[in-house]
Amino acid sequence: MRQLSIFFVSLFSGLCSCEINQRVDPAINEPENLNEVRTLLKDQLFTPTGKLRSRDQYQSDENGLHFRSDFYYSQSGDIALTIGIYEGGDSGGIFGFSEGDTTGATTYHYTADRLTEEKSFNLKNGEFTLSGALTYSYTDSGKLFQILNDKKEPITTHYYNEKGLLTSKKYGKNQDMEVDEFSYNDQDQVILHVQSSLGTPLFEHYFRYDSKGRLVAKETWSMPNDKENVFQYFYNDQDQLIKELEFYPQWGFTQRFKRIYSYY
Repeated sequence: MRQLSIFFVSLFSGLCSCEINQRVDPAINEPENLNEVRTLLKDQLFTPTGKLRSRDQYQSDENGLHFRSDFYYSQSGDIALTIGIYEGGDSGGIFGFSEGDTTGATTYHYTADRLTEEKSFNLKNGEFTLSGALTYSYTDSGKLFQILNDKKEPITTHYYNEKGLLTSKKYGKNQDMEVDEFSYNDQDQVILHVQSSLGTPLFEHYFRYDSKGRLVAKETWSMPNDKENVFQYFYNDQDQLIKELEFYPQWGFTQRFKRIYSYY
């Protein structure tokens, strides 16, 4: 797996070094067990300026478990492929990866500019194997309606108001257990997200925005009259999200994850 990982790192370093918006036609060698890689990379890949290039996720902070996702696009600018990379921090060897190993890949498939299918692959013993697939369906007005699992059973079903704003998201085949509900302000910004199970609220997230209208935090109650951040968001001068912090209310709002975003 390490040898294949080195191949991937070399291949995708080449992708990142190409000119922005240049078409990428990866040259695939023919060693054993690369057929699935060939399938994943058969389409043309692009790196459009301003699009998300990578997302680094750390468990807790920079010293924690670290995985990276790299993003590649179709000519129309849609995400076509993501590659997962293990970057370190697994001190106990639980996952069995070496630093720099490719962990898997996800491909994205579109019909009439709508995402209709997402396929996830694990990489084990030098081979990619399909681990799951999602199917997306839409309303007549083009809004996302359902996300289905590989058995074509609903995972989530989405409901909208007359303005086309998402008001609720129900989970599962029977839609009778967990539900997300969303409330908006006069600017049609989400200000409250409540998740409930069998009618009992599990959490309430209050959304906070800055003067530019950018989401800067989601808060929840820490005491009867006080809230603390559950999520916190940071942006660059181009209004691109560059950092996200997630906190754990059940553990005294300690930091749970840190995510860093970079762009082409």
